[in-house]
Formats: sequence, structure tokens, C-alpha cells
Amino acid sequence: SHLLLVTVFLVAMVVTMVLVSASIWLFDFNDNYMAKPINLWTNEDVIQWMDGLGESVKKDCIDIFEKEKINGLHLSSLVDKSLIQLGVVSEYTRESLLLSINELKQREYAQPRNFMEFKAANREDVVLVTLTYKIFPRLTFLYLYMMHYFDMFLPIIQSQLQIHPDINNDIKIESPEEMTDIEEDEEEEQKNSLLENFNLLVEPSTKQLMAIGIEILLVPHLVVAAFVISHLQPYPLIYSMSLIHCISATFKEVKALRNKLRNGGGRGGNAILSIFKTSRNSLIGYLILWLLGSTIFYILPSFLLDMIFYFLLVQNCVQVFYSYVLKGCINRFIQFLVALNIRLARGV
Repeated sequence: SHLLLVTVFLVAMVVTMVLVSASIWLFDFNDNYMAKPINLWTNEDVIQWMDGLGESVKKDCIDIFEKEKINGLHLSSLVDKSLIQLGVVSEYTRESLLLSINELKQREYAQPRNFMEFKAANREDVVLVTLTYKIFPRLTFLYLYMMHYFDMFLPIIQSQLQIHPDINNDIKIESPEEMTDIEEDEEEEQKNSLLENFNLLVEPSTKQLMAIGIEILLVPHLVVAAFVISHLQPYPLIYSMSLIHCISATFKEVKALRNKLRNGGGRGGNAILSIFKTSRNSLIGYLILWLLGSTIFYILPSFLLDMIFYFLLVQNCVQVFYSYVLKGCINRFIQFLVALNIRLARGV
């Protein structure tokens, strides 16, 4: 029976992983332009980039750019007069588009504006962080703070900054979408989009950073859950699987803390501190895992990295399903069979 359960577990996990990875690999092509400089963009690349610039740009420009076959070279040479000649009537749309084009020309490559774009441009780092976070969540946050502060740590903690407001905190804009001379309703829409855009970041003050650091130390999975809720809802599979992991991991830590408090007796303070203390073995294990992952993941093709990423997500979901649903159903079914066998034996 145990062999059967293990077989079902592995088959379900592998099949689900393959289906999810294959669907993303086959149908998610909108990130290819990020790997190329703007001068090499085709018309399709330009349209894919413009699709994330806002409703006004999509409404007023995409059809025109498709019809005129505007590629990367044409895009980099556009000015206000040429946009008017192309038929872009709205002044706000032209200003917004030109700001985005100027920012793009300065960086040469498109910057990720959401999680999927970031994952496409940084597959190795995303897989490595996902793997280490499942085993060493607090050490992973420390690594992100030290090595990926702007591109990964800040996006994750944006939701927490709403919980810890700081009136003296200035908004740090990483995208050219911010404008100073726009109508009131457009300005309000821009403000509301600040924390929804993956590339518009508020940098925390020292006081906020300390408060968030304490939250990461106490409940790291809830910090990640807040990021998942605010940024990953457009991607239902990743959203649901990530939330399941955060909730189940939090319950496991609470259960472990309760057991330590019960077993510790009067030494409750030491039991609580032991939950958050990073031992030497854990630190060594994290370093070994990070070194292996950073060596292996950077030589794997993109499709295998996607497979690993979704495997890590699906594995936890299947484990939760087995522990809290399937295992209970199987135990009840076995109890039913045993009771039925006893009744039949008595009847004989």
C-alpha cells in the first residue's frame, strides 16, 4: 500500500508539473523581446512591449504601429512630430509613449514590469531563490537583501510598506510612467498603479525596514503571501500554488513552535528563540545548496528551468493534498474495510 501511495504521489506530481510547464512554454511567448536590445526588435517585439504601457497607449497606438510595421529602429527614432504624422492624436498618449521610449533607449533593454517578465529575464535566479526559500526562508530573505535588493527584495516588501506607512518616505520611481503635468483623474490612476507595477518601487525608510525585518524573522511566509496576493493574481496557477505553500508552511512553523513550548516546559523563552536561531548546520546547508544551484541552474536551458520552477510549486501542493486530504480518505477507507471484514467474520 505504501508503494502504491508513493507511486500515485510521484505520478500526480510529475504529470501536473509537465502540464503546467508545457502550457507556459507553448503559450507564453510575450517575453522574448526582453532578451534583445531595442535596435534588434521586430514589429512583433514592439507590439509586445507596448502592450504593457497602459490602456491609452494600447488604444491609440498599437493598431497604428501594426499597420505601419514599426520596428525597434523606427521606435527609437520617434519624436512628437512623427507620432502626430502617424495619427496619434492624444497629447497625453504621445508624452507617455515618448517618456517610455526615452527610458528604453537609455537602458537599451526592456525592464521587467511584472513577475512573469522578471521570471523570463531572470529564470536562474528565480528558480534558485524558490528552491532555497522552501528550505531556508529567512536566510533567503537575507540573501535577497544583500544581493538582489532592488530587483527582488524591494518588490516583495512593497505590500508591507502599506502596513507600515511613513509620511516622510519619498516614492522612488523606476519607470517613466510618472508625469507631473497630467489631468487629475489620470494622476489618481497613476498613483493607484504605483504598488501594482513590478517596476514602480517605494524604498523603505530605516524604521520601516526594521519593522519589516522583524516580520520576516517571525512570519516570513506571510510576507511572501502579501506579495503573492498583490502581484500574482493575474497568474492563477502560480498564485494558488504559492498561497498554498505560504499557508501550509506557516501552519508547520506554528505547530513546531507549539510543540517546542510544550516540550520546553518552563523554558518557553528559549523554545521561542530556538525557532528563529540559524544554526551553523543550517547556514552551511544553505551555502551548499546555493553553490550547487547557482552552478547547475546557469547551464540549464530555459525550458528545464521552467520545469524545475513549477515542480517546486506543484510538489508542495501535492504534498499538502496528500497530507490533509488523500491520507485521511485512505485511512478512513481502510478503517471501513477492516470494520466490514470484522462484520463479515462475525456473520460467518
